[in-house]
Amino acid sequence: MNDGVADLAALFSSLYPLPLPYYFLYSPIPWMHPTALRAERDQLQAQLQAQLQPAPQSSPQIEQLQADNHQLKNQLLQTQATLDQIRLSLGLANEAAPKAAAAEPELTPVAISSPNRSLLPIAVAEPIAQPTTTPPKARRDAAESTAKIHQIIDAILSWNSAQEDSESMLRVSIPVIKAIGKPMGATYQQAIQQTLKERETELESFHRQHLLGVRHNASVVDRSQILQRIARDYLGLEDWQIEG
Repeated sequence: MNDGVADLAALFSSLYPLPLPYYFLYSPIPWMHPTALRAERDQLQAQLQAQLQPAPQSSPQIEQLQADNHQLKNQLLQTQATLDQIRLSLGLANEAAPKAAAAEPELTPVAISSPNRSLLPIAVAEPIAQPTTTPPKARRDAAESTAKIHQIIDAILSWNSAQEDSESMLRVSIPVIKAIGKPMGATYQQAIQQTLKERETELESFHRQHLLGVRHNASVVDRSQILQRIARDYLGLEDWQIEG
């Protein structure tokens, strides 16, 4: 390309050895008029551009490229058809591509600002309450104590039923049961209360029948002797004595 430009420059210099302004101002030849110069310039530029442009590929090369492209397309179609047959034979024709597992949403921690962090509540794990179980011996002792309390109540009722005067009777109460049941080990107040509650209807009916009010025992003169006789005659406690 540089050689062609040099040739054109040499040609131009041979045609116009003098500076161009000279030809514009003093040339008497009609073809050396500025219009003729512009036409000559355009011709030279056209020749230069023609030399600068790359030569187009020949038609056989384009046809060869098109043929190769067509062959590649055919090979791709044949490969795809073979792959479809393999998938069909394996039962994968209608199998969808495995979906990507849905990502779990991220939990963005939120910073909580407080003017006084010392006032923020602190979670304290509370101890788990263990179920309370009563030892076998304690259950056995409670059952024996309850049975003795029933015996004491039955003895008091039997004594009262044998009396003709209410002044010789005693109202069934916790102090009376404890006084008689101390040598027997029947003084557990919770067991006494539970037993009295179980027999409440029976005892209230008996007390009304014999006019034994809530303060009746305080008016009994021989209370200690009556307790002793109930313990000895109805419970077999020969050595029973009232304390205090």
